[in-house]
Amino acid sequence: MLAANRFDIIIPCNDPHVLRFAYYTSKHGTVNGLELPSAPVLEVASSKQRSHEMALSPGIPVVRSHLISSRDELAAVVGALRPPVVPKPLSSFSVQDTLNRQEIQKAFTGAEALSVGSALL
Repeated sequence: MLAANRFDIIIPCNDPHVLRFAYYTSKHGTVNGLELPSAPVLEVASSKQRSHEMALSPGIPVVRSHLISSRDELAAVVGALRPPVVPKPLSSFSVQDTLNRQEIQKAFTGAEALSVGSALL
């Protein structure tokens, strides 16, 4: 569609569309009239962890966060926290899947937190 039609300006307005256009331009080059955030800005904006780190650096108050990469780490962190726990994916969307949003879920018991968190690993 982009190659077959001429547009004066294209401004993607949500994560899935920004990711799709960014992927397209990485494979096919720039598109006249397409306005996208730069790659470094897009990387921070689409990553909850990077956004969290960016907010921490100037001292903006943010909730406590733990980056989990294994089931053992998940079990240790869940065991140390009091519910509710809110397991989050690092990004809501990925370039590989812009149709299905990875949702944030609240867990009100340790067992729920382990179940929900395990599904995100």
